Amino acid sequence: MLRLNKTTEYGLLIMGWLISQPHLSFAAKMISGNIGVDLPMTKKTLHQLQLHNFIKSSAGQDGGYTLACNPNKTTLLNLIQSIEGQPTLVPCVNNKHDCQRWSSCLMKQCWHNIQQDVMAVFSSYTLADLLKTHEPQEKAI
Repeated sequence: MLRLNKTTEYGLLIMGWLISQPHLSFAAKMISGNIGVDLPMTKKTLHQLQLHNFIKSSAGQDGGYTLACNPNKTTLLNLIQSIEGQPTLVPCVNNKHDCQRWSSCLMKQCWHNIQQDVMAVFSSYTLADLLKTHEPQEKAI
């Protein structure tokens, strides 16, 4: 089953929390306490988010971490691919050389289609959608 790694999962938690506090800066310790993730892992995740320009940091008394991207235009797929690369259901959908049965596989087209659908779903949600509490809208696949 497709599963996001912990850094991506925590990155989404951090982004959701920062989106709920726009235009404010927060220390790593404050973020860690509010999302319920230990400080070392929070710092590691903050580093990844900053490396990929989702957040920015500033030093000083009023410093900390704040949003650097537009959450209404940044998709879940953008964040997932930046942190962990291309999510895949089965290895062959991204590289046919990863499968010894590629040439005789009867399911490769189906897996490819499912993979495209999963990518379309991740692309159809923005980071801002993480905080929407109303009923989910139909997303085009």
